Amino acid sequence: MDALTITLRDADVIRKLQQRAEEDKVSVEDVIANLLRNYPGSRQSEEPAPAKPERNIIRTKAYKHARDYWRKVGDQARAALTDEELDEQFDFFDVGMIPRLKVDDMRPKPGSLRELGEAAREAALDLGDANLSERADDALNEEFGDYLRRKMNRQNDDDWPD
Repeated sequence: MDALTITLRDADVIRKLQQRAEEDKVSVEDVIANLLRNYPGSRQSEEPAPAKPERNIIRTKAYKHARDYWRKVGDQARAALTDEELDEQFDFFDVGMIPRLKVDDMRPKPGSLRELGEAAREAALDLGDANLSERADDALNEEFGDYLRRKMNRQNDDDWPD
């Protein structure tokens, strides 16, 4: 492997390279390589460059959002994860856009009511009026009354000798 030592004297260039590397969670060498790859007139830029696939661009933005969130809530350990580490550990964003790692294990437990509800939602089952609080009075007046009448009738039937 060839090695080359470069001495940079322009403090502004050094700061920009380090800032870009930190933002992208890559090495300064990777930043320079990317600049060379995209430099106008270079042979590499004339060849069809192996551009980042769309999902990598989306993933990079998602990881940035995750790191920003973790910094905001004070989780510096997670905020310091590199893209490569997040490739292995990241799982999903929950409903509140909170980033979750695989170790968080936010999936519903097998056989839980939550898993059953998610399966019903995915299957687009019609569960009727999902907001019971809005129809609680109707349920108590109609359904509960019917239930009590049936129960009382069964008890009265059981009181009679055979």
